[in-house]
Amino acid sequence: AQKATPAPPIGAPGPKPEVKPWWKRNRVVVVITAVVVYYFRPPVPEKLADLPDPARQLLDRFNFTRTVDKLFREREEWAKSQQIPGRQLQDKLKAKHPLVMIPGIISCGLEAWKPAECLGATFFRERVWGGLSMARAVLHNMSCWLDHLELDPITGVDPPHKEVRAADGVLGADYFVPGYWLWGKFIESAAAIGYHSGNLKLACYDWRLSFNNLEKRDGYYSHLRRSIEQLVQSTGEKAVVIGHSMGASVWIHFMQWVTVAAGETWVATHIHAFVPLAGALLGAVGPLGALLSGE
Repeated sequence: AQKATPAPPIGAPGPKPEVKPWWKRNRVVVVITAVVVYYFRPPVPEKLADLPDPARQLLDRFNFTRTVDKLFREREEWAKSQQIPGRQLQDKLKAKHPLVMIPGIISCGLEAWKPAECLGATFFRERVWGGLSMARAVLHNMSCWLDHLELDPITGVDPPHKEVRAADGVLGADYFVPGYWLWGKFIESAAAIGYHSGNLKLACYDWRLSFNNLEKRDGYYSHLRRSIEQLVQSTGEKAVVIGHSMGASVWIHFMQWVTVAAGETWVATHIHAFVPLAGALLGAVGPLGALLSGE
């Protein structure tokens, strides 16, 4: 049988009462204090000129305040002066069909997910193609940079000692380097008429790979299929696909793949239109002369 707990001796002190934290015992005071502090808080300066002394005097001493204000003002005036078709037509056009954009060759940035020792661990997820980090890699070690862009001649993918992957999202191919736009202006124009991350997708890919290896290594076609299905489901409209240069050929190959993977009706069910921009639909004859002449 279970033993009974012996009673404490007569005169022994009982258990101490639980003491609540001070903020629980004074909840009303805490709330009132927080409201008063928030109401009488000092205003947050909107401009550098509104900073309190001596910070403002120090900036004025080096003419920093006026210089920064001038730069921001000139940049805003320049941005407003740009001819963005979406801004000019935003009162007449509104987003309807979700957009899927497939960039051309060398347009997508490439990131080092497993940089080799010649680049170093600090280059993790830095771009070896596109962006200012590419210039840093070239200046640091050009042969190492070229090695990261090369593929294994046997497998057609990255060698075991390094991994390079395509950048993801709209940042993957909006600007090649700051100031040199690829899809940036198009995305800005589309945003002016109502497009956003929920109805617009930039489907970047590793343009070094063969079309078959895009799916074999990265599952690119499977991801693209699911993305389009999600866009169609969330918007209730079929998608419009825009393929530029090699991106048009990637889309043609994708339609052949998805017909086998999901059935012959998938394209008709999910795609409203396909817009090729300088797509090499009949092949590229430009390199033919170099192949024949050896140049």
